[in-house]
Formats: sequence, C-alpha cells, structure tokens
Amino acid sequence: VQKVVQEAATFSHLDPTTVYAFSIRTERGGFKHSTPNVKEIQTAPSAVEFMNHSRNSNAITVSWPSARSLLDGYIISISSECLMKEEILPSTERTFTFNSLSSGTDFLISIITTKGLKRSHLTVLMISTYPDPPSDLMTHHQEENTIYLSWKLPH
Repeated sequence: VQKVVQEAATFSHLDPTTVYAFSIRTERGGFKHSTPNVKEIQTAPSAVEFMNHSRNSNAITVSWPSARSLLDGYIISISSECLMKEEILPSTERTFTFNSLSSGTDFLISIITTKGLKRSHLTVLMISTYPDPPSDLMTHHQEENTIYLSWKLPH
C-alpha cells in the first residue's frame, strides 16, 4: 500500500511471473474515498542470468542455469552478417547446440524467457566459431638448418 500525492507510483521487488491486483482510488478529507480502479498486471519472467558455451569451427553449444520463476519456455536466437535463426524451447531445456555454422564467424546469441505473452529482457553472448585449420601441409625441401613448407588456406 502506498499513499501518494502525485499521479505515479512505483512498486519494487515484486516476484517474477506473478499477477498483482493494483487498486487506485482518490481520497478526500481523510475519510471519503472514490470507488477503486483495479487493474491486474502480471510481472515479466526472470531473465536467464548467464550463458556458458563451448565451440568448434562449425558449432556452438550454449547452456544456462534455470530461471528464478515459472516459465513456459525460452526463445533462443543466433545471428551473424548472413544468418538469423530462432528456436522455441520448452522450460525443461538447459542447453542448445547451433550446428552447421560458418567457421571463423562472429555470432550474437540471445535468449529470453517466456510466460504467457510476457517476455524477459535479453541475455546476450558474443562468440566466434574457430577458423578451419590449413590443409595439405607439405614439406618441399629440407636442408641442414632449413625446412620449406607449404599448405592450403581454409575456405
């Protein structure tokens, strides 16, 4: 309960994904009250706190701790200069692997939690896949103190 003298109020430290009934009324003379104007508002779900990751040249796997509130699920996405992909996951999932990625590429991975129509704020990870290694390493000539090598660059 808050008694205010202006047309605004802030309620902090509310539980995520909880429906609260807010009732607003005017008071005059300390005893006369208007009829209340009631509005039910559901708070947003808690966000994923952080993501761990592992990677190679063509895949990135991310994992995250469980959220602090009841969820319907997650929306996880990955993007780069030439890719945009989004997946909807159930609330029981805690890991996801993006496969068939381009090597040596920078990616932005984001995840949000969902509860009904409510969405948490984004948790974001910037990460790159490893570049492919050079191939066809060949020794062309060897001397006492020198070795001559050649190789092919990755795509």
